[in-house]
Amino acid sequence: MNSLPPPDDAASTHPVQGCAVSAGASESRRNFTTRRGMVALSMVMFLGLGMRLWLMLTPGLAHEDDQRLFLSWVRSLHEHGIGGFFGATSFCDYPPLALLILRVMGQVASWFGDALFQDAPLAILIKIPAVLADMGIAVLLFVEGRRLLGVNRAIGASALYFLNPLSIYHSAYWGQVDSIHAALALTSLILVSRQRWGWAGAFAAGALLQKLQSIAFVPLIILELYRRGRWTAIARAALAALAVGASIGAPFAIAGRLDDVFQRAYIQVIGQYPQLSKNAYNLWYLTGSPDLPDDSLPRPLALAAADGQVSVSASQSWMARLTWRAISLALFTLTVATILSVYSLRPAPIRRFAAAGLLGLAFFLFPTEIHERYALAAIAFLPLWGASSAWRERVFVLLSALLLLNISAVLPASAIGVHIAGAQLLLFAALLAWMAFSERAAVSARAAYIEPPIPEEPPAPPSALIRWFRRGTCAALVAAAGVSCLVVYLCAEAGPGLTPDSTVYVSSLRPLQESQGWGQTRVDASVLGGVIHLGDTFYLRGLGTHAQSRHVYSIPPDADRFEAVVGINRAAVSHGSAVATIEVDGREAYRSPVLKHTPVTVCVPVSGGRELTLRTDPTADGPRGDHVDWALARFVRQDEADSIGESREPRP
Repeated sequence: MNSLPPPDDAASTHPVQGCAVSAGASESRRNFTTRRGMVALSMVMFLGLGMRLWLMLTPGLAHEDDQRLFLSWVRSLHEHGIGGFFGATSFCDYPPLALLILRVMGQVASWFGDALFQDAPLAILIKIPAVLADMGIAVLLFVEGRRLLGVNRAIGASALYFLNPLSIYHSAYWGQVDSIHAALALTSLILVSRQRWGWAGAFAAGALLQKLQSIAFVPLIILELYRRGRWTAIARAALAALAVGASIGAPFAIAGRLDDVFQRAYIQVIGQYPQLSKNAYNLWYLTGSPDLPDDSLPRPLALAAADGQVSVSASQSWMARLTWRAISLALFTLTVATILSVYSLRPAPIRRFAAAGLLGLAFFLFPTEIHERYALAAIAFLPLWGASSAWRERVFVLLSALLLLNISAVLPASAIGVHIAGAQLLLFAALLAWMAFSERAAVSARAAYIEPPIPEEPPAPPSALIRWFRRGTCAALVAAAGVSCLVVYLCAEAGPGLTPDSTVYVSSLRPLQESQGWGQTRVDASVLGGVIHLGDTFYLRGLGTHAQSRHVYSIPPDADRFEAVVGINRAAVSHGSAVATIEVDGREAYRSPVLKHTPVTVCVPVSGGRELTLRTDPTADGPRGDHVDWALARFVRQDEADSIGESREPRP
């Protein structure tokens, strides 16, 4: 941890006879610094809060979809209560504490009659908890920064967060609530630093009950509990966490909705947005196809796992289990273990907050299905690290700018152009004032000195468990590198299987006519671009469409029948449904039942026919998620021996 320079003023090195004067002067400087620091902190809070209030009070500023959801949840919670909320609300993926906060907002609005339940005032009201959380983070950074770095740098840490355009944009403009769980997780880590084990567990539980994303910081909190307090600290924290969980979950348990909120907030959210990246500029954007289904196999892996066949299920090959999602979770887990192992080599106060920030960034960068705003929590932990030296501060500012560009890609900044212009003018005036009084500031700089930061924590007794954890992490990294090399070798050796002469895949033909309501038809891939995935099987040949669609093909002269496996791609089975129809020369030859979770096998005689039409139509619930795949769609001659489910085409 970087230290401030030691004092070099005369009072600090005065001879023994001047000790009384030195002590008095030191106390005077300390009081002056404290008063000056509080004035500076007040200015930071005034500027940051003023900007947030200006945005909040401007009508129409928010992410429309998110705001619409929050408004509907507040009204539904107030009207139906917790017991009736889940029956009246088809979609809600927020944990219990988040819903209780919205319930309180609805109760507050009701105290003022119907006026606050209008869209505009209610939109302001539901932004208040996140803005208060921003203020709480700023105060926490100042309090902990003063203890670790001194008053001046503590003010810098507070300003790095509270005046950060990213945090202002996130809560006051976008209207999101990630700062709440960030404040709770930050409080938990600070309490661990101060050996308040029970309270640390309570706030960690609160963070998890407010947003699942706070799980990124739990491993570090557990490590610090064990490192500094061993099993006693973990036991106290666990008991406090259970108490908080029981208290927050009690209203839902009483209403008989505990299972509903648990399923929606913690179980069903995995796979809810089955894409490599949900607008987050992270590792998966480097693939060039961030919209690919994350439960699909990378195509090279699918070829290697199929081993010359045209389909493969997860039970046939261990490589068929290496979906994008599985790879991302393994990568994230290894990254978390590496961060904790590196931190445990030389634990220290500032490094602790840097490790927490890295965990938050790892959660943003490596798992799939990540949204553009999930890195906000990392920005709540890193200011103490950023304020500890000049180069770290520059890195923090650069990181904040990159993350701001990410979220502004989804919610453009043009709507707050007036506010940006006003903020720039205020900053100009502030810099001009600083230049006018810079000489006076230089003269008083020595008086503003605060004593050096606290020394490094004394090393804890060596722990065999932590040493074994580090060794296990090294072994896991070596094993992961070995498996990666093996997979790369197998993928390089793999190739597509040979197609029998008696088979003509539709994906190799040019359609006579084609039309599709959404996206474009994919050849040998789903409409989202990934490997076709129906049920628990991956298919290397077929068509990826989206209902409503229509494709017409010429029937080969010697074809006897048409065969396929048709169904909704697994990436959309939670809400997709459609009906598939096959026509031969304009006459309906097959109509499927409503396709949902389970694909169906199709076999239609086409002997003597000229044209085959493949049609998909949405059901009454609309076309959302109706990604219909025609897997292994092909024309077959009578003498073909292999069926769709038993294809064993040899490798070349």
